[in-house]
Amino acid sequence: MRKLQDIILRIDEIREALSKRYGEKDVILPIDAFWEKTRRSLLLLDLVESSKSPKELKIEARKNFIINCVTALENFLKDTIFGLTEIGNLSAREILKEEKISLYDAYKLFVDRKVSLGELIVVRFSLNNLEQIDYLMSTLIGSKFLDEVGEFEVKDEDNNLKFTLNNRFPEWRNRLSELFRLRHLYVHQVSFKDRLGLEKIQKIWEALSAFVETTEQYLFEFIPMDR
Repeated sequence: MRKLQDIILRIDEIREALSKRYGEKDVILPIDAFWEKTRRSLLLLDLVESSKSPKELKIEARKNFIINCVTALENFLKDTIFGLTEIGNLSAREILKEEKISLYDAYKLFVDRKVSLGELIVVRFSLNNLEQIDYLMSTLIGSKFLDEVGEFEVKDEDNNLKFTLNNRFPEWRNRLSELFRLRHLYVHQVSFKDRLGLEKIQKIWEALSAFVETTEQYLFEFIPMDR
């Protein structure tokens, strides 16, 4: 397990980020924050694409859009985990049971500072690749997460079937994996020779938005009905 001070620092950073994003009184659902973040990114990308900017700048704008999409997805999953570990039927203890910590560190972490299970989970696990997301969420819900959301029936406001990921977007896993791969490439490797077409961006965006919509509806079922 990470050193205690590292965990506390990360939790403080997350709390500060949440406070800046939501404010002290306003409550914004994770799905709303995702749509707003990606909406602004799309507007910015469209502004650059519609301008007379050089091709090189348009490529950089497309790269930034990929990075922003992964950030929005990570925040959506983190915020959802925060909420569901507090009010939902998730196996939060299962994911942390193998961690080792001294009694003094436990006192500092859980008594001196009131830290939630959701905060511990988020600082312990990365959410920037599909395999890790599947492992974490599968452990929390007690079944194979990606398999479940792939077959889950997304409904519209009138409770009519809209789509399932596997039927509407059969390549959704590959496209999400490509999203994470590109984000890692653009963040950790500096290159001005990369090319990223708008058609690829559109396909990735369609898979991402459908995945988030499906995940939000699927995880809603883990909230007790008496809430």
